[in-house]
Amino acid sequence: MTRYDRLHQCNECEVTYEIVDADGAARLVTETVVVRYIFRFELEHLLVRAGFRVVALYGDYDSSPFDGGSLAMIFVAEP
Repeated sequence: MTRYDRLHQCNECEVTYEIVDADGAARLVTETVVVRYIFRFELEHLLVRAGFRVVALYGDYDSSPFDGGSLAMIFVAEP
């Protein structure tokens, strides 16, 4: 189950984990996780308003460029 809340920029997801004990007994645990997301230009705007200058933006921890296929959005900013 996933619920997408455009107003609050949140995704509500139901996640199920299988936990296996040391003796091999398995059990399922289901939780609802709410993740808030932020868009690139929104974060750039907030950083500038807070007195920071964006030095770089990467798409991963290997310093690869940020693009539409990036799995991460990593900002480097300085006051």
